[in-house]
Amino acid sequence: MTTTLPVGLYVDDGLYELERRTVFGKEWMILGRTADLEGTGAYVAEDIAGYPVFIVLDEFGHPWGYHNVCPHRAGPILMPGRGSTDSLTCRYHGWCFSFEGALVEAPGFEGVVEVGPGMQRLSDISMGRWANLLWISLAGTTAPLDETLAPLMADCADIDFDRLEFAGHQTRIIKSNWKLVVENYLESYHVPGTHGILTSIFDMAASTVEILDDHTTVQRARTAADAGMRWYFRYPNVMLQVLGSTVCWTQVLPRGPHETMLAMDFFTAEGVDDEPLKSLCNRLIDEDTPLCERVHVNMRAGSFASGHLSPAVEHAVSWFRGRILASTDV
Repeated sequence: MTTTLPVGLYVDDGLYELERRTVFGKEWMILGRTADLEGTGAYVAEDIAGYPVFIVLDEFGHPWGYHNVCPHRAGPILMPGRGSTDSLTCRYHGWCFSFEGALVEAPGFEGVVEVGPGMQRLSDISMGRWANLLWISLAGTTAPLDETLAPLMADCADIDFDRLEFAGHQTRIIKSNWKLVVENYLESYHVPGTHGILTSIFDMAASTVEILDDHTTVQRARTAADAGMRWYFRYPNVMLQVLGSTVCWTQVLPRGPHETMLAMDFFTAEGVDDEPLKSLCNRLIDEDTPLCERVHVNMRAGSFASGHLSPAVEHAVSWFRGRILASTDV
């Protein structure tokens, strides 16, 4: 029978640094919304699992993506957030780069061949767009976005993402390791005792959890009137909730091993009220947060070593466990 992940993967600072490189450093993740990139110089700059990155549009509308780290002394090119810039100039010492990432000017290094124009450049990241979102990968060898998202795209083929309108952004903080938040999301074993709202709306006993491929799972549930809801998970940190014509994309963003931020973007069809999904998502987070936080406290207490995962109702958690162990080789 499958056991839980080693406790150290939830609470150890060194192992968090390992998974930061081997998990988050090698997978496609969401950076922001495509609507944030409009016009020459528009940019989105964020930190994802401790990696500062940004995407910027050049004068031809072409997006360029980089680590937000100057090769001189690691200064920031752009401060985190959304905005517009007419140059990629390090905020620390003024090194200037073209939108293509090549060094244009390095004050104080005149005549130094190794630091001449074109001799230094920003470090690239991979980029893609799908479902009104900007996707990035920090690894240069990552498979193309449409290839790795193909199973998710196929299962969501009934959703016309291009016709959905942005309906709001929310963030929530959970004082828990990010993997505990994901594992909680991947199973409905805890639903009867925690989420009365779900059992009152959906036939959770008849819900199904499928593993679509080595990156993607989906849980489906239906109401008595045959209306459905879907909960997708895309490894390592993307969640998608679908209720009628409203969707919520959620990023699970670790802030070290002991705290997680949920960043939620809601989209809905024109004229459709997004409040039912917003209310449901926030209520579920309200109910899950104290449990995830207490589990994290218990993990750090030293009295828990490992537990067993049910093959009937925790198989998606077992799948996630396998992915983490394969990535970290712990």
